[in-house]
Amino acid sequence: MSKIDVTTKLAATEASLKRWQTRLKRAVTKVSELDRQRRRYQLMLTLPNAPTIVVESIVLDDQPSPQPGLHGATAVLEATKKKLDIPAFLDRADPHIAAKMTAARKAKEAEKRKEMPLTGKAALAKIKERK
Repeated sequence: MSKIDVTTKLAATEASLKRWQTRLKRAVTKVSELDRQRRRYQLMLTLPNAPTIVVESIVLDDQPSPQPGLHGATAVLEATKKKLDIPAFLDRADPHIAAKMTAARKAKEAEKRKEMPLTGKAALAKIKERK
């Protein structure tokens, strides 16, 4: 055998080894994940008071089933707001209130950006003031 053949075979073997090691890592990870999942399910079966998932839904009293389209969605939204007792000033479904809330938020953000960062004695005084 020549030296070139051995070098080629060595490179091919190293590439194959690297590929198989990657596959091995992925397989071990998947096997351990499935094992943990199996253990969780077995634990759920053996525990008498195993936790169950309860899904709550909002039942709209005296409301017809929503019609497809925007009108039906609006009716459901109104009924949900009544059910949840959302105050009028927090009702973002109203575009005017939503615009006012957005403008107020942006004004506060702009005000914060204009504030000068404190340095030196002023910064120390501000820190002491907070305590």
